[in-house]
Formats: sequence, C-alpha cells, structure tokens
Amino acid sequence: RVLFRSRMLTTFSSLCSGLTLARGSVSFARTLGYATASAATKGSKASSNASAPPAQASKSTSGGSSFFSALDAAATRNPAKEAIYAAEEGKLSLSFGDLKRHTQAYALGFLQLGLKSGSSLAVCMETRSEMLLIMAVASRLGLKVNAIDPYGAEGSILQSLQAGGSAPAALIADLHPAGKASPLLSMRDALPTDCLCLHTNAAASFPGYLPLRSIPVYNDVEGLLEGTAAPSSTVPAGSLQNVTPSSSVLINGPLWHQDMQAAAFQALTAGARVVIPSMGGNAADAVRIASLAHATMAVVTKDSGIKFEDRTKVPHLQQVVEV
Repeated sequence: RVLFRSRMLTTFSSLCSGLTLARGSVSFARTLGYATASAATKGSKASSNASAPPAQASKSTSGGSSFFSALDAAATRNPAKEAIYAAEEGKLSLSFGDLKRHTQAYALGFLQLGLKSGSSLAVCMETRSEMLLIMAVASRLGLKVNAIDPYGAEGSILQSLQAGGSAPAALIADLHPAGKASPLLSMRDALPTDCLCLHTNAAASFPGYLPLRSIPVYNDVEGLLEGTAAPSSTVPAGSLQNVTPSSSVLINGPLWHQDMQAAAFQALTAGARVVIPSMGGNAADAVRIASLAHATMAVVTKDSGIKFEDRTKVPHLQQVVEV
C-alpha cells in the first residue's frame, strides 16, 4: 500500500506540473460525470484520423482499421449524431463527438498514469455506455482488454483477473454492481501494489482504488496526444447484416460477452446508434419494449431473446440476431 500511495502521489505530481487540468472551464454531465463540450479549445489541431474513409455497410470492418479510427471518422462526418442511447442511465444520450472527446481525454489520462500500447486492462463493469467508452480508449492506446462478469463469485473473478498468467496493469471495476458489494472490494491486496485500480462509483471512495472519473484530461487533448497514433488493429466481426449510419442497434445482453462487444463495435464503426436497455445486460420486458422503439436491429443472447410478441409490437425492427 505504501508503494501504491507513493506511485500515485508521484504520478499526480507529474500531472499537476506538466498539465493544466481545465476543471474550472468544463461542466460535467449529470448522469455520468463526463466533461461536456466547452468552447472550442484554442490552438486545437485537426485529428490525424480525420481523413479516414467512411464506414461501409457490411458485416464487419477489418483490414487494419482500429475501432477508434472508425469512431474518429464517424465523429468527423457527423459529430452531433447520437452514438449511444442508454435507457437505465437516465435515458442518457451521447453523440459521436461526445464519445470521441471523452475517449481522447481518458486516453491522455491513462497515458499520464503509465498505461501504454500492450498494457493489460481488466474491465469488470455492468453493461452501460461507460464500458463502450473504455473499449474505445483501449483501442486508442492499444491496450489488451480482459472483460469480466461483474456478478461472478470471488473465485471466478480472481481466476479471470489472472488469465494469461499475470495480473493486469490496470483494473476498472464496478464495486457495487446491482447494488451489491463486489468481491473485488476485499481482493485489492491480492493484486500487485503497482496495479492501477479504478472504481466507477461516483459518490463513494474505496481504499486502494481511485475514481475513474478523476482520470480524463480535457485541456488541449489533441496537442498532448500528438505523436501517439492509435495502433492499427482489426475490429471484431459482428453478426449483423447491412448496418448503415441510419441503423439503430439494440444490445440486449452483457457487454462482457464477446459477441455483444462485436455487435456494438460493428454498429459504432458504421456510424450507427447503439441502444443499451439495461445495465444488467438482460432488460425487463417493459424496458426492452420501450428501448425497441429506438432500434431497427437487435442482438440478443439465446437465453434472453427478443420474444415473438416484441416483433409484432415493433414492426420497424428489421433484424434480430441471437448470439
């Protein structure tokens, strides 16, 4: 713990001396605590990915294009277009411009805390917009992500954390998923002292954990990230057909499920909207039906599929895929 405290004090000292954190010049969104768009940053530089070609309607995006570069291109084409709608997060709406800006700000914060291309990142979170943001940050920096079920038992979570034979360089965790205490609360000492542990609970503090929302740096992000190009990687292939920028894709399942992640990536890289009905992954009937009103496509798990009566109530639903 002494080493952990020493490392964090050194890191934040470096942050304070090397950067001007524009906390006073930004406001924070009520629901998530993300910094909202402020006046145009003086001297901001055009994104190095601004000239990326438009995403095509297809089953998957590959050929060396990273998730972030495709997201960057979508944000350049139409920054005000809605990228994510989350029903259980106070009907939260994030635009492609918002998503890119928050991704850049978190990426800069993580870089300043020592994460870099190839670092391992464990993500133990409920299904919500923040998890997609973290996935975009991982793509921007080239981090290796290990998504873990936040509702798992202590033994299962510990085994997942040690996948690959070593502990992660960083951990982002919901410490009270579904209102219940996570086993991770008592597992901090099982991780190396230099593991960067972050929690997502906005109005709480936990020994050994830093709040995730203290990490982003919004001041002159483009300039400070210059020279740290997003690593080239292949976007996972989703199961949907003919996804276009006019599509709205309902994700009715947990985002720690790889096929659900792939479907969300597929939608966002095509410039389409992602609809998240439930933080638990499987929405209750009323929430799911209400969220379907915002969707033209749906991806569901086989044990929580969209019922036939849902299809009759939502005639504009063009496609349902079980994974």
